[in-house]
Amino acid sequence: MSVLVDPRHADPDTMVGTEGELAAAGIPHTVEHRSGRDPVEELVDMAGRDGVELVVIGMRRRSPVGKLSVGSAAQRILLDVSCPVLPVEVAD
Repeated sequence: MSVLVDPRHADPDTMVGTEGELAAAGIPHTVEHRSGRDPVEELVDMAGRDGVELVVIGMRRRSPVGKLSVGSAAQRILLDVSCPVLPVEVAD
């Protein structure tokens, strides 16, 4: 499993803790910091290149009307990634 982490959203302690939890659970993973390119393109390319089996993305809760549309980045991931995508609701 590869994880793209933006350091603006995850502090180093959180990243170390998450990596430790994944390792303790026996889940193979890689954490990569990438910048300079469109994050969706980066994710789509990496998923295709590295044999990713599942992409998990965070999505914000939406109103009933808001559920009719998905954010543009999430929509691009859902349409362009060649493996299953699991959207997970994140708190605001």
